[in-house]
Amino acid sequence: MASASGAFSSYPSLLALRIECYVIATDAANNRSLVRADAYIDFSGGSATSYNNTVSINVNGNANSWNIGTQSYSGAGARLVVSGFDTWVGHDTNGYLGSIGFSASASTGGWGSAGASSSLGGFTDYDRKPSNPGSCTGFLNSDKSVTVNAGSVSSPAGTPTFYVQYASSTDGGATYGAWTAQNTMSSQAFTYTGLTFGRNYKFRVWATNSDGTSGYTESAAIFIPVGVKAKVNNVFVNSTSLKAKENGVMVEKRTLKVKTASGWVNPV
Repeated sequence: MASASGAFSSYPSLLALRIECYVIATDAANNRSLVRADAYIDFSGGSATSYNNTVSINVNGNANSWNIGTQSYSGAGARLVVSGFDTWVGHDTNGYLGSIGFSASASTGGWGSAGASSSLGGFTDYDRKPSNPGSCTGFLNSDKSVTVNAGSVSSPAGTPTFYVQYASSTDGGATYGAWTAQNTMSSQAFTYTGLTFGRNYKFRVWATNSDGTSGYTESAAIFIPVGVKAKVNNVFVNSTSLKAKENGVMVEKRTLKVKTASGWVNPV
């Protein structure tokens, strides 16, 4: 809420016109908020009577006036409630309710005139943090690194920053350990290297902006296959490069199985 007050010209030390402005409802479906302005006349002492009294309120160019007739006051601390004025104020395309100017003016037959004005600072009445990323996908690269991509978000409060982290499983994906520290994504992508072969991994992404943080979007599990090497001419090579003789001809043997501590596995 914001407020302002101004003295009446004939009784500046005794009477003041006061206006208070605040939001009372939000209509997110129509991208607008209902703003209320209340006008009062405050008395600080003595007594006097005024006639032909008119008070006007203006909120962001929307105005209304009231003829409040003959009025009297007596004693300190009294307050005359003039009226409340409700008006819809539109948000911008991002759901932001900008600065609201408001004012009140009074013209009387005994107290003189008075005016008061101020503004209600810009704000929003509903959440402007990013939406959850539309997707989280992980791709196993040929060097067994994993590239994670985050889907797009809506971000009313400005350009978002994307983050990613992972958790790994040593029991085939039945259970996962704790999530690692976050990494900042560049252009909604991040590549992890040095992951442990023979484990399942899952990844999650999220976004932040100046108004808050989205929820998580999680990827499907990705398995990092075991990296098997074998000796050829006394040099260790990837199993995909192994060759064997068939009918006296050296051919690639990508379907060979290799025995490891955990049993026979397909070469990768």
